[in-house]
Amino acid sequence: MKKVLWVIGVFMFLVMSATPTFAAEYSDKEYNEGVALIEKANAEIDKKIAESVEKADKLTNEYLNKIRGKHAVEIEKLELEITELSSEIAGGNLSAEEVAKREKKIGELQAKIAEVQKRTKDHILEAQPAIDAFVSDFLHATDLTDEELLETSRVLEASLTGKFKIVKETEDYIKELNEVIEDCYNVTLEISERAIAKAAEKGVIAECSWILVQFGYKSEWIDPIKIVGEN
Repeated sequence: MKKVLWVIGVFMFLVMSATPTFAAEYSDKEYNEGVALIEKANAEIDKKIAESVEKADKLTNEYLNKIRGKHAVEIEKLELEITELSSEIAGGNLSAEEVAKREKKIGELQAKIAEVQKRTKDHILEAQPAIDAFVSDFLHATDLTDEELLETSRVLEASLTGKFKIVKETEDYIKELNEVIEDCYNVTLEISERAIAKAAEKGVIAECSWILVQFGYKSEWIDPIKIVGEN
């Protein structure tokens, strides 16, 4: 009899031990507050990513324009205007007078292109095909490393006649782009860690959910948050 009572006593002890003192440690209100913290943090992260990508795109455009040279950028702009005017003429919806106006404008733009080419030094014009090829390869490259870009810029500059600052411009661009990426990574990680810790105090279990973000010619894993459970 004593043995039976001992077994029953042990069983009751185990049942009582397995039963939590409180049915729920966090209220629905607290949990919802935790979810709101995560949503707010993700909005801040999204904003930081968007701002950083915009900075990276601006740096990239400025870098490529420096590599190509002011004359090339100016000529490209003039050629774009000519293309647009030619398309309007080819559309066949213009009167003879309107066509004549556009043809006159095209002639003026072509004259401006000739002026730009005339005032540009010969060695720069001669280098343009190689520089354009470099830019094209850059724009179509995938998984390009800093050292690969630098080495390509060294090869290009060494192949050209005259003074060019392609390597220097490339070094500056890589440095500035990496600073943008590092800042985005550090700031978003801090936001994530802080929000995850605060949400945990409200009963929300969350973790970093890494996404690959493109910055110029390279990509980096950045960390929005996802909710994975509740305490």
